[in-house]
Amino acid sequence: AEAVCGLFHGEIDRATEARDRAALADGGTVACHEGCAQCCHNMPAVFAAEAVTIARWLEQPAQVAIRDRFLARYPAWYARVADLVERWATATEARDSGGAAEAAQEAWRRQVMCAFNDAGRCSIYPVRPSVCRQAHALDTPERCAPGSPERPRAFAFPPLDDYLEQIRPVIFAMHAALGGGRGGSRPVCVAVHQALLAPRGGAAEAPGRNDPCPCGSGKKHKRCHGA
Repeated sequence: AEAVCGLFHGEIDRATEARDRAALADGGTVACHEGCAQCCHNMPAVFAAEAVTIARWLEQPAQVAIRDRFLARYPAWYARVADLVERWATATEARDSGGAAEAAQEAWRRQVMCAFNDAGRCSIYPVRPSVCRQAHALDTPERCAPGSPERPRAFAFPPLDDYLEQIRPVIFAMHAALGGGRGGSRPVCVAVHQALLAPRGGAAEAPGRNDPCPCGSGKKHKRCHGA
């Protein structure tokens, strides 16, 4: 999973770089740049392979400090979006993509910063998920804020869209092979937190009633968010 995700991420990065060059050649101005964290107020989702890839990276000795900061921030982050995570889970279990999108939109409106964001920068940037690698806005990042009267503009780039469509079946297959369950994608912070707690090599299933609650409270799931 890590090797395949690495290949996919490399191709996506090359495609986004080509998209940026095309946008600039067309007279546009790419608003996305280092330090802009507007899109980090979203609740992006990943499938099991990317969650495991990020978790394994965080377990490397060089990343221990990043992992520990994420684990320390996670309970407060989860407390602010627990209802949205539950709505997301219900929607994805029912294959309701619209319901999942509405939960993500509400997280954006609440401006809840991703638990992986560290002082305005992505702490897992080398292994950030595909959805974050595609972040793209033209002209100004101010249009990415909830109060903006205009939505951010983007530059259409069919080669990237085509590639993402081509790799989708492989992502689904890896999700199933890693025991990702029927629920489909999950918010990246939740998925990685559970992958860090899972036995090495797999993704965590939904917690059992007597398992520790994934919110990090220390209580059993049945006495916390499973109540």
